[in-house]
Amino acid sequence: MSGRTQPARHATRARTPKRVVDKPRVERSAPRPPIEITLEIETPTFTTTTRSLDLNFKGLRMQVGEQLVPGEPINILVYTPRPQDLDLLRVQGQVVWCREDAGVYQVGAKFVRFAPGDERRLHVWLLDQIKTARN
Repeated sequence: MSGRTQPARHATRARTPKRVVDKPRVERSAPRPPIEITLEIETPTFTTTTRSLDLNFKGLRMQVGEQLVPGEPINILVYTPRPQDLDLLRVQGQVVWCREDAGVYQVGAKFVRFAPGDERRLHVWLLDQIKTARN
């Protein structure tokens, strides 16, 4: 070390966000109305049947018995009710977030890729559900 003194440096205060959150929240680009339908979820480690808690054109929220990892790919079978029938839609999805809630896990997943024609069928079905709920 040299004998020269260093000029005093002013401490710069790092900007802190106005809102501190322990878990990052994912901003949704479209609202997800509470629509409950049957789902089959397949991950690399397990397969389960569950129900959606809410759903929109871009993704869904569901409850499962095992923890999923954000970024993990999942296959989703969506059973949309039709008069006297069920329509089965196939979607590849990705886990966006996973939170434990009373021993089960709530999971947010986004839709990545649909089987041919299934994205349009989901849009038509969801629009019908929204119109029915408004009446």
